[in-house]
Amino acid sequence: MKLGGTAGGYLWKAVGMSLYILSGLAEDAGTVEAAWPQIPILLPSIVGPLKPSEEPPRFEDVKLSTCVSRLQAALSANITRILDLVTNRLQRDYLLSLRAGLHHLSQSLESVALANDCWPDELTEQAFKTAVSQMRQLVDAGRVNAGYCPFTGNEQTTLGGSEVSKLLRKFAKVRPGAKKEARKLGRVIGKLLREVQETGNGPDPAGAVPVDWEMRAAMFGGSIEL
Repeated sequence: MKLGGTAGGYLWKAVGMSLYILSGLAEDAGTVEAAWPQIPILLPSIVGPLKPSEEPPRFEDVKLSTCVSRLQAALSANITRILDLVTNRLQRDYLLSLRAGLHHLSQSLESVALANDCWPDELTEQAFKTAVSQMRQLVDAGRVNAGYCPFTGNEQTTLGGSEVSKLLRKFAKVRPGAKKEARKLGRVIGKLLREVQETGNGPDPAGAVPVDWEMRAAMFGGSIEL
């Protein structure tokens, strides 16, 4: 079927405009992904809630440019995947997705902890390493759970002895790109680390039934992997 000159011209203009818009969206997506390495904002925001000392850590004294490449590979490149898993955006089995997301988060943070040139002082470095190590141990031990409190009837999501439902919901509100989002993400991660550090080694909350991870993975695992 042939189109007349005017109609054909309009058609080609429409196609051209569509391609232009799609290419712009692709560029925007790349820009959004590249915007996550807000390391000078992200790292202090994570450490802040841990309060390693009375005085706030002086990250301005650290030449963060020397460790940005390590942090980019260890954390920023994995953030989108971590957020998808922790918030179960792909609508898979919630517990398997959550545990996988927390595993990748703690693994990435452990890599950051090894970057000795990123820390303004020993207290800050040690507080971060201790909190991350504790979270990693709880995740590896399978102490991730979700259910209902038998006393209040409220939903609860636990990591070890920590009730972390509210914190996990905050992950779902984070979007990549702006500096304020990197700061928001850092604070949520820092508060999660602090909560786990303070209460994670306690007993599982009432109503938490141990998860048979092998059986759950066999039944609902699909492509979710630690």
